[in-house]
Amino acid sequence: MGQVLFAVLLSVWGVMDFYLFFLYRPGEHVVRIERWSKYVLLVCVLFGLLGGLATVPGALGAFTNPFSSLRYLAFLFMPLGIILRVVAVRQLGPYFSVDVGLPREQRLYTGGLYSFIRHPSYLGEIVFSLGVAVALHHPVASLLAFLLPLLAFLYRIRLEEGILLKALGEAYLHYRQRTYCLIPYIY
Repeated sequence: MGQVLFAVLLSVWGVMDFYLFFLYRPGEHVVRIERWSKYVLLVCVLFGLLGGLATVPGALGAFTNPFSSLRYLAFLFMPLGIILRVVAVRQLGPYFSVDVGLPREQRLYTGGLYSFIRHPSYLGEIVFSLGVAVALHHPVASLLAFLLPLLAFLYRIRLEEGILLKALGEAYLHYRQRTYCLIPYIY
């Protein structure tokens, strides 16, 4: 049962991210500045989430064992990550882009989730990755499933914030001072 639910949630996430990565077009609202870091994200996230099962000895066997109550925690994290990502993308609307970009009118969106944290979409992906790590139930595969996406998103955040600070100056600096990067009251 646990593996089936895992496959369903992984499929929902996969379809959503496939759409955002390959099919969604932000339109004329966003000026794309940098396009290559999305490929770093794609490789790190995909290998992190699935590569451990394919390459780490014993990982597939550990995953196919019956789910314990601890492993069922994955089914709190995975849907929460998906919901965070969907809400964050919907709140940005036509200003969302998988490429690092800037709004044409040089205006910063600071409503909804973005009034508390600067990168709720990335937080959704990281929370989802945490759920996958819990479900995999293998030390090395779980570490890969969480750490590779986390490091990729931290890289992307650093890149994105540098571009936003340079382009928006004081407005972005003030926004950074009153919000958290990923986790309210922590980071």
